[in-house]
Amino acid sequence: MRGGAALAILLAATLAAVPVSHAAHASTLRVSPVGLDLPPGQNAATLNLFNDDSAPLNVQVRVFRWSQRDGKDVLEPATGVVVSPPIAKVAPGAARTVRVVRLDPKLPERQEAYRLIVDELPPPLGEGARSVTLLMRHSIPLFFAASGDRAKIEWRLIQSEGGPALLASNTGARHLRIANLRIRDATGAVLAERKGLVGYALPGSKMTWPTGAFQAAPGLRLTADTDAGPIDAPLPGD
Repeated sequence: MRGGAALAILLAATLAAVPVSHAAHASTLRVSPVGLDLPPGQNAATLNLFNDDSAPLNVQVRVFRWSQRDGKDVLEPATGVVVSPPIAKVAPGAARTVRVVRLDPKLPERQEAYRLIVDELPPPLGEGARSVTLLMRHSIPLFFAASGDRAKIEWRLIQSEGGPALLASNTGARHLRIANLRIRDATGAVLAERKGLVGYALPGSKMTWPTGAFQAAPGLRLTADTDAGPIDAPLPGD
């Protein structure tokens, strides 16, 4: 499963159609926490599934190894991390706990990144059912830390096929979560901006994000909010 749009599926919906549809019903599957960032030596965690609906929900949880190649996210089925149970039934108004376990007891050489894909499964179709159900999908980032890891990012503005893009090269051993990104000129004026979550720079990887077109200027700088604190860095270009 390749995930160029993997970071954009924190909350995606798919349609399960029935022969004749007269109404739409959106389920209310919630997941907590929305991210798992485990410290060195912790190889197990729990994920809580909440059903705010008036009907039972069947939920599937899968684990994918998360990497970044050629500036894009890639998801592949994981074998080193398991969830139990992988399929759960959550009663109306109730919660269910899913256990997540990394099988290798040794510390990783650098932080390992995964995605937990939590899917609501289609309900059985009853006779005469005449509705469309919106099925929920959550994508939960999961990290297992190495000892003393930290991100080390080099930023660069490049020209891609779609226009200007920001290249993040992470030579460190930990991810960096980037949000509220701004490119500024030497006077501090904002030339380009991406509000909210931009994405993650995984350890030992390169990632790119489009910035949108803007007028080039000398002395460009990048400012952003990250899980390691705010950054303000020079931004060289090609």
